[in-house]
Amino acid sequence: MLLVSTIIKILSNVIEFDMYLSFGNMVLGVAVSVMVGIVSGVIPAMQAARMDPVEAMRHG
Repeated sequence: MLLVSTIIKILSNVIEFDMYLSFGNMVLGVAVSVMVGIVSGVIPAMQAARMDPVEAMRHG
């Protein structure tokens, strides 16, 4: 986030177009990323938990 904030400040000065990154947008971005990460980890884990262990090892 520090890198993005720095890039936005540089671009804002270079192209004379006001850009800013609010704290709310940063929190929203992190929250969405966390939710996507949890969902993409939980769904395969639930599918593997329902499989026979030997069959799960063959497909993994």
